[in-house]
Amino acid sequence: MKKNIIALSLVLLTFISCEQDISTSPLESEPTKAFVFITSYPSGAMIYKNGKYSGRRTPDTLKFVDFGEYSIKLKMENFRDTIFNLKVSEEKLDKIDINYTTNPLMLGQIFCVSNPSKAKIYLNDSLTNKISSDTLKGLLPGKYRIRFSYPEHRDGETSVIVRSNQVSRAAQTLQDTTLWVDYNDGNSEIKYDYINCIKIDKNNIKWLGTEGFGIIKYDEKEFLNYRPPTFPIPSGLVTAIDVDENNVKWIATYGGVARFDDVNWIAFRQWNSPLLNDYVNDIKCEKNTGNIWIATRSGVNKFDGFVGWTNYVYDSVNVTYPYGPINCVEIDEYNNKWFGSPYMGIYLLQDTTWTNMYYSPEYNFLSNSIVCSAIAPNGYIWLGHEKSYYSEEKTLPRGFSYYNGSNWVLYPNLLNYNILYDIYVDERGYKWVCTDNGLFRFKDANNIQVFNTSNSGIKSNNIQDVVRDKDGIVWIATAGGGLVKYKGDRGR
Repeated sequence: MKKNIIALSLVLLTFISCEQDISTSPLESEPTKAFVFITSYPSGAMIYKNGKYSGRRTPDTLKFVDFGEYSIKLKMENFRDTIFNLKVSEEKLDKIDINYTTNPLMLGQIFCVSNPSKAKIYLNDSLTNKISSDTLKGLLPGKYRIRFSYPEHRDGETSVIVRSNQVSRAAQTLQDTTLWVDYNDGNSEIKYDYINCIKIDKNNIKWLGTEGFGIIKYDEKEFLNYRPPTFPIPSGLVTAIDVDENNVKWIATYGGVARFDDVNWIAFRQWNSPLLNDYVNDIKCEKNTGNIWIATRSGVNKFDGFVGWTNYVYDSVNVTYPYGPINCVEIDEYNNKWFGSPYMGIYLLQDTTWTNMYYSPEYNFLSNSIVCSAIAPNGYIWLGHEKSYYSEEKTLPRGFSYYNGSNWVLYPNLLNYNILYDIYVDERGYKWVCTDNGLFRFKDANNIQVFNTSNSGIKSNNIQDVVRDKDGIVWIATAGGGLVKYKGDRGR
């Protein structure tokens, strides 16, 4: 009896299990009675059948297992929904083709307005026949780029979403570049806004030395970046650039010196050359001889450009040589070399004779702290003085001085600034002074002009360097504001 009960239980369990398998198995699909192939232009529309998404996008085929009338909807972003009724009455393959471009209600418009008006209008980089203010019509929904172009103004570009049967708006105020043009990482390919120095080579190409991004080359068409370690520049922090008579670029960095002939790079460091110190503050190329003069934190190097090095460092034997770090170097029309020290005044090298000029009744200096220098067209050497490191000299005024061949002429407290970065004297004799309070220009003490963020196109008051090209355009290197081009000095 017990055995029968067990057997019956097993049969019952098996039956139940089989019944569960049958009940959960999918039903055989009904045979498809009709197919409808749906296409659209543009493609990619979501296909809905009787209000439910079919999981298909155009172009694709809908299957129907029952005859009857169906509601079909095509849905696409920014487009009006397309809804139509479809009657399926016989077994066949139908095709429905929806062309959105033929329905005016599917298209949109862009109203284009600019300041100044009458700017050329570009649609996705293609020039239209419209000028602002005007409307671009008959546009398929989607995202478009609108660019405005007007003479002596920077192009303005914006993105616009177009929707069916709607008017979108593209508006731009164009930057006036009649006098000022700024280049930064937001509006150009410059990629780095902290620029320490600028030099123009014999082909009118601008070379920018940055605070940590290496070298940037600008030919007024595009920016090209030379950044370590991709390129063998000793350091990304560039302090000075000069160009020799063969158009070779010599680059001073806080990692050594680099030579670049537009094809090949050569790096000079302490470990592979007699360079006194990898921290190089300034560099100048001597005409005719090909010598390169290098101002370092440990003294002065002369390099013939090939293999010959000479070191000038103060010691018990060479007591007339420069002592300690050198901030700047200049070479005048008589081939005299001038070296500015942060606390020992200036050193002059005439042939082989060294002379140290410093604050004293004899030399009539403002202070012994020389931070920058420049050679004027008349041959005068200009120096920028900061307050001395020595406590007894901290009360001395800062400012400028120049040497006229026999005497020093002083310009104390001439300008309003806290930090002096550099001085440049153009071919007309105008002095351009780079400070933390803007760019100053003067020819004499009675006529001083200042350019800063409040009255010019300069985007930072920290002016690091300046140079004027052969066309009279002034190029300004700033810390934080990128590169600035000033065209208002042409013809003066």
